[in-house]
Amino acid sequence: MSTVELVRFIEIETYVHATESIDRIVNAIKRNIVQEDNVPIIFEVLWGTFGNPIIRVKIFIDNEALAERVFLNVSCKLKNFHELVKTIEQRLDKAGNFYIRVNKQALVNDQLVLDDESDDIVRIKARIVRKAIKEGLAKIIEQRCLQKCE
Repeated sequence: MSTVELVRFIEIETYVHATESIDRIVNAIKRNIVQEDNVPIIFEVLWGTFGNPIIRVKIFIDNEALAERVFLNVSCKLKNFHELVKTIEQRLDKAGNFYIRVNKQALVNDQLVLDDESDDIVRIKARIVRKAIKEGLAKIIEQRCLQKCE
């Protein structure tokens, strides 16, 4: 397994509409993505076109060890993991940000499903370490997920 640091920080964001349970969604994020109870969560109330409240839920993790653990947890548990590996280049921007979109409704049902089509998602942005990109991000993720399963 490569010992290269992988992630500098991770940012998790979703929007909760008036018809959804904020507790249910936040608990699903904590249970399936973060797996930590004591991370700060920012709630911001926004207003929709028809005056309905929309709550932006944002979690920022700058502890590199925790950020990497969260990133690998999400990557390795994705039902469509191979799709993630196949599309790594498209998910990585020039600044080294890596984007994963997880279906929010599947998440509430304790499933991590990559979803690049829907708007009903939890967006995960991870700042990837340059050295990991140079050494081959797909290979590193596959190795670490394999080791995690053993």
